Amino acid sequence: MWFAYLWIIVSVVVVYILLCGPTDFHRNGIVGRLHWFLTRGCMSSSKRLCLSIFGKRCFKQCQRLEDHCCWKPNPYMQLVYLVLVLGCYVIWWSDGMEHIPGPYAPAYYTPLTHAAVLITLLIFLWCSMSDPGVITSRNVATHKRAFPYDGVMYNPGKECSTCKIERPARSKHCRICDRCVSRFDHHCPWVNNCIGERNVRAFLAFLFSTSLLTAWATYMVVAIVRGVIEESNLMHLGYYDARNRWVPAPPLVMLQYLIHYTGLIIPMAFFCIVISLVLGGFGLYHVFLIARNTTTNETFKWQDMKNMVKREHAMRHAAEKEKEEKEKEGEEDKSKENESGQKQTRTRQTAAKGRRKADSSSSSEPLSSRPLELSDLVNKYHNGIFANLWEALNPRSTRKYK
Repeated sequence: MWFAYLWIIVSVVVVYILLCGPTDFHRNGIVGRLHWFLTRGCMSSSKRLCLSIFGKRCFKQCQRLEDHCCWKPNPYMQLVYLVLVLGCYVIWWSDGMEHIPGPYAPAYYTPLTHAAVLITLLIFLWCSMSDPGVITSRNVATHKRAFPYDGVMYNPGKECSTCKIERPARSKHCRICDRCVSRFDHHCPWVNNCIGERNVRAFLAFLFSTSLLTAWATYMVVAIVRGVIEESNLMHLGYYDARNRWVPAPPLVMLQYLIHYTGLIIPMAFFCIVISLVLGGFGLYHVFLIARNTTTNETFKWQDMKNMVKREHAMRHAAEKEKEEKEKEGEEDKSKENESGQKQTRTRQTAAKGRRKADSSSSSEPLSSRPLELSDLVNKYHNGIFANLWEALNPRSTRKYK
């Protein structure tokens, strides 16, 4: 029993580190450092170890393998997904079906499970083969009409150096698939496809269908185990000690008995509940992004722009402070000068104050003629929750414009 609890705790902690490590709240703390180690540090340490043990030739081969697996489109993670889903299905077929029907598992659970697995695999196939909104020279005009340039993050006139086409707003060139994608969110290795404007609905269906399938598998295992406990009278299992006193069986003994009697469905349930929670949370996160009409890629871009603006503000503030200190030193040095010199000093002070006042009131100037302010970093594509959700279901680039 303790191993099962430990497995769930470790899985939840690792998933939390991977998902929340890059955020501002954790970036400079222990969670951020653990995220760096799991995503980059562990790989770099392995490379150095491989180089020191096996030499440069083996190291280059490992780099080529990494480049092929991580930075080129390949079906490896798709095969892993199929192995996991079909593997759990085989476990349920061999060890779980014999307990259906049972006291808490009606007979209709069997066809319902077959249908759930089939629907999940069909959605997986749909998401893998769907068009994310690939931009080419033929349809670039359509994608440019779909989203206007906001003048902050996206500006007209920028060309993709690889595709040699003008980048529409909210598009990005995927370095793995080597193509530009409209409203690019991220590249998902589990479906070997980019997630963009036209297939975000398929991606959500993939996440929630897999999450519901694993949740259903966990619920079904719980129903089967409850029936086995009731039929075996397991709650009254125990033994007599040396003093002829009745001692109930420890929970670990009961778990061993259940695993021996039900096979691998209990370990499968522990695996499924973690996967269900992770995918469900990831799906809700993407629903949250859609409700705000933003993407994973844009979320990181907005954060980088905010950090850049804060750094520029700090640099300007430091420069102004240094300038004021120099002016004060100049005033002290020239305090014994004549009235004309004092008047010139006051004039310079007035001009400096006027410049600071102009800087503070520069929010009405166009963005191209003044530094960016935090108030300028507004998502202009946010049209309301319901309009944003409808946009995900009915992509703009698929609509007919007159």
